[in-house]
Amino acid sequence: MTKQTSTPFFMTHHAPVGAFASLTFGLTGRGISVDLESPGVEETADLIVAVSHGEGRTRAMPFASGIALHDNELIQTSATFFGGAPPKSWKQRWSVAGPDEVTRTLTPCVDEFVLDNFRLRVLTPHPRLPDPEKVESSSYAICPAVLLELVVDNSGSKLDATGFLGLGFLGRGRISVLDHSSPGKLCGVGLSSQWALAALPVADQVFTIRDNNIAEHVENGLEVVHNGGQEGGIGFRIPAGETRTLTAAFGFYREGTVTQGIEGQYLYTRPFKNVREACHYLLTNSDQVRSDCAALDAEVASRGLPREKFELFGQSVRAYDANTQVIQADGKILYNVGEGQYLWRNTMDLAADHLPWELGRNPWVVRNILEQFLDRYTYRDQVRFADEPGVVWPGGLSFTHDMGNFSTFSPAGESGYEMADSKNYGFMTTEELLNGIYCLVAYALSAQDSAWAAKRLGIARELLESLEQRDHHDPALRNGLLRGESVRCGTGREITTYDCLDHALVDTNGNLYIATKTFCSALLLAEFFRFAGQAQDAARAQSMADKTRSSLGRFYDKEGGYLKANLYASGTTKVIAAIEPFAVPLYLGLKPALKADPVWNELLENHVRTCLVKGNCVDAQTDGLRLSSTSTNTWPSKSVLCIHVMEELCGIDVGKDHPWILRELLHWTQVSAAKSTISDQIDSEKRTVIGAFWYPRIVTSAVWVMDAKTTLV
Repeated sequence: MTKQTSTPFFMTHHAPVGAFASLTFGLTGRGISVDLESPGVEETADLIVAVSHGEGRTRAMPFASGIALHDNELIQTSATFFGGAPPKSWKQRWSVAGPDEVTRTLTPCVDEFVLDNFRLRVLTPHPRLPDPEKVESSSYAICPAVLLELVVDNSGSKLDATGFLGLGFLGRGRISVLDHSSPGKLCGVGLSSQWALAALPVADQVFTIRDNNIAEHVENGLEVVHNGGQEGGIGFRIPAGETRTLTAAFGFYREGTVTQGIEGQYLYTRPFKNVREACHYLLTNSDQVRSDCAALDAEVASRGLPREKFELFGQSVRAYDANTQVIQADGKILYNVGEGQYLWRNTMDLAADHLPWELGRNPWVVRNILEQFLDRYTYRDQVRFADEPGVVWPGGLSFTHDMGNFSTFSPAGESGYEMADSKNYGFMTTEELLNGIYCLVAYALSAQDSAWAAKRLGIARELLESLEQRDHHDPALRNGLLRGESVRCGTGREITTYDCLDHALVDTNGNLYIATKTFCSALLLAEFFRFAGQAQDAARAQSMADKTRSSLGRFYDKEGGYLKANLYASGTTKVIAAIEPFAVPLYLGLKPALKADPVWNELLENHVRTCLVKGNCVDAQTDGLRLSSTSTNTWPSKSVLCIHVMEELCGIDVGKDHPWILRELLHWTQVSAAKSTISDQIDSEKRTVIGAFWYPRIVTSAVWVMDAKTTLV
């Protein structure tokens, strides 16, 4: 009977925290991609998962490509000494299941595939990371490995069975057996010191099978170790009438200096000398992995999320973990999140969007990233105004767009992205100022870290002053809208994070999205100062918030019933993206402050409802949510934030009144991006990936499962 999948097949990350690595698979007809500091899907190996009852009675899961696995040595040997063709490969000898025969279930921590009487499970617990300023790093939390289980139910058979979990390597180099490098401790295979598939050996029960062609050995249940060819893995015996489980670990390792500009090593190299030690540690702590995975999955399930939100969250936390890197440098622990295929280090845009997940899981990460910025990637700026050509004014404190690219930290005070006089890589000084405010306030309020807030009072005051200076150098002319532009732009102009999405959202000056984010930033600063007991500063920040909220009314088009995308430009573009800045203040519990003005609330809700008219920000062809009515380039991560704001601030039941939006969002992440892994730029009309694959930002979906008062275990 044909089985229906509860979760579609797509390439999925299975990633330890802080290792910048992922065992990526999940699409039938494709193998695994071993992504170690390489954010992109490649054909690293066929994944061989099988159960055999002897020759002609072997079933295998369909995670393999059609590439022939014979190597030249075996072909030549067969021809020279036996005068014939090499023996048939496992793909030719075994019954490989079709996609409709396998059932998949994906949760935040477990990815399970079931075929006949056996199932493969990959467990990724997303452990909490201890605050390095308080305690020594936990070996468990930073272990660069994930756990795999192959469970075989042989209770209904009168024949003994052999289970096999292994791979046919397709890359450069040659896999080796772990038995030779860790005698008696591990069995399995690996590639040099970079990665390993390992299990704890058990005499006559769990063992390595490694050879040119492993098919016959698996069928016969034989322990064979030969260094020819590229096939190998772990076999285990299941007696007739019994059920047994093989527990394995897939580990990653990069030794030595891994960053430049600031020279750092992976933190996991402190407790683990090599990949074998990491795998052995995880295997001996497998019960904790199972327990942690069960606890986190149960808690997320208890939220009662609809399927679309539950599966999207489960997929997104994996993508986030795959992009994380925890290093030690100059006696400090530095946390980095890479920007997917683009590889920017700790992009400030993403740092603000990741807040709901990081604050609920590892609050110190927010503090760590922010302090890296404050120590090295801030600068005191000068600004210019369009109506005063040639005149320069103090701009105050701001942040770079990022800290560098891939493995290299950029020089102090400079990002890797921004360039003067550029039309393509413009400065985002104003938006990064707003993002910096988000991070500073969100950490202090969520962690209730009053000592840290007191320590950073001076920075908070500088950020408020920077807001005011970018509004206008003359206090009498301030209206809450940021018009000052960094002189670092040169002949270029300040842009926003949406520069590649829509022409209506490129320019910072007059931008509706920047205006709503300015309002939120001023509100956040007011709340920070209240928390720190600074009433005068709080009143000053609140005054700016009030001015911005009042000026937002100027964007409203009464005839069209929406807020214009840019106050100083013509056009009828509707941008639902303008509401996403409200998500973090909502997470922090500031809904009363956001809804304090009923007149503004009515304008905002009118704007949202106009955007939700089909053909505006709802794609006329597919019903997917567009961030802008005039662009088919839409971003799932930002769509998540917009949906959350619609529901929590505007009172719209998206699941009930606009169910197609959630269905299409899930389609983008599971079907559109099936080959590339979760991607953050989608053509809403064609339902295809534009770019931003291997991307972490859709962890914004954490707003659906927790807030500052309700976090996860």
